[in-house]
Amino acid sequence: MDSYSVNLITETLSWLGFFTAVFLSFYFYLRFRNKERMALIEKGIDVSEIYKSRDITFKFPWLRLGILLLAIGLGVGFGYLFAIQPPPPFNNHTTYNDGPIILTFSILVFGGLGIIIGNIIERSGKKKNG
Repeated sequence: MDSYSVNLITETLSWLGFFTAVFLSFYFYLRFRNKERMALIEKGIDVSEIYKSRDITFKFPWLRLGILLLAIGLGVGFGYLFAIQPPPPFNNHTTYNDGPIILTFSILVFGGLGIIIGNIIERSGKKKNG
């Protein structure tokens, strides 16, 4: 058996396992939901509340997502600039390979700042709207 066959069998089994897990999760979710509803009916509880349609008031946080992506972009930009040419206190012409560390750090810091700023802006907007 060559390595291609082993890789093909492994990939096939992985996909089969994934779809089996999805199917079984859905099956057991429906099964236990039905059991719960049947138990409520047996106790004499009004089941019409379960089947009543609810208004969905989900709004996607576009402002937060935009600010987060902007901050991550700034982090990538600053990280790239610092990784190529460090600022003067660190520019001592030694051969360090800190580029990936600086890039990762700046992405995380600017991404975190973006999330914080997005939350602050969203909260101030909610306070103004009531």
